[in-house]
Amino acid sequence: MDSVYGSEVYKVLYRVVKIKMAEYLLHSGLELQSFFRINNLVSKDHYYLLYMNGKELKFRNTYTFILTFTDFLKLNIVSLKKEYDSLMNQEEDEFDDDLSIERKYKEVWLQVSQQEHLLKALSEFQSKLDED
Repeated sequence: MDSVYGSEVYKVLYRVVKIKMAEYLLHSGLELQSFFRINNLVSKDHYYLLYMNGKELKFRNTYTFILTFTDFLKLNIVSLKKEYDSLMNQEEDEFDDDLSIERKYKEVWLQVSQQEHLLKALSEFQSKLDED
């Protein structure tokens, strides 16, 4: 997925949550796929649904977005670190040589790094919301 993260979806998401995070999404392995506003026609209530990396993130406002996205990132980072450890212990085989294994683990580590930076930025943004 390299640098493409779903920039068109991000632009719409930004208008809703007002959190700048494009720089953290680059090379993060996160792909914003679709974004919906779901309206309850009876109660007139609504919520948002973000499809990212094949998962659904449901939220009502910026604060619940931060909570939901933070939970998603924590789980994703754990998964990526396991993948990284596996790649570090992988031996060369008929399908992968040392260079391709090295490229894979460097790519995974970059994704971990970007997602950890994003997690920190979300935490700081949440702290500002808590102060208000």
